[in-house]
Amino acid sequence: MNTHAEDVQQGLWPVKHGVVASVPQHCRVGQSVRLYGEWLEQELELLGRVVAAGHTVLEFGGDYGVQTLWLARAVGEQGTVHVAEPRRLHAQTAAANLALNAIDNGHVHPFWLGRAGGMLWLEDSGASHDAGVDQRVRSQALDQLPLAALHLLKINFPGALGAVLHGGGDVLRRLRPVVYFRLGRQAEAATQDIATLKAHGYRCWSHLPYLYSPTNHAGSQQNIFPGWVSRNIIAAPVEQGRVFDSLSEV
Repeated sequence: MNTHAEDVQQGLWPVKHGVVASVPQHCRVGQSVRLYGEWLEQELELLGRVVAAGHTVLEFGGDYGVQTLWLARAVGEQGTVHVAEPRRLHAQTAAANLALNAIDNGHVHPFWLGRAGGMLWLEDSGASHDAGVDQRVRSQALDQLPLAALHLLKINFPGALGAVLHGGGDVLRRLRPVVYFRLGRQAEAATQDIATLKAHGYRCWSHLPYLYSPTNHAGSQQNIFPGWVSRNIIAAPVEQGRVFDSLSEV
């Protein structure tokens, strides 16, 4: 049952990277898309230094596919974007938005990235804040996905890096993607996530994009997210020689 049906303003919304179907207004993504025509655009500005034509990208947590539109275009016709999205409404909307924009190199997968096999309740995964607690989803290990290449692993669920790496250590060692992820609220867990990546031969930098940008696509000067930032980390394999000079290394 969709407990937020009354919160959806039906129609198609123009956004910076195309057009999207109506997004519920009870969450920050929906509020940002409705008012600004974008969502965390500063993340994409940074990732523009990483993603190139022909790349393979994996997003965990689709955020309704708003950023997926840019990622799919950035990798081009020879590239591929996979979205692992366990929340039903998010997955359905992300797939619809790819179709609305005639994007055929994007693929939405309805599962949680974690340990191999089994089922879990979203309320136990930390993803239930805007998904509803009645959803039981399949858990899939990253190592079991048929990926011949992976250039960027983008984790949009705060604090979910540990869950992904439970079943993704081989991919990290074999394919060496850049990892961009949102930190959780618990400082100890965030510190452990960074330490884990460093142990895999990664360098890590802090990235704190604001939820509101004065140069937003809609030109709105109304800031409904005053001072709000997303606490993120971008991590690159040492052997790639990448350096993000504008960011603070951690």
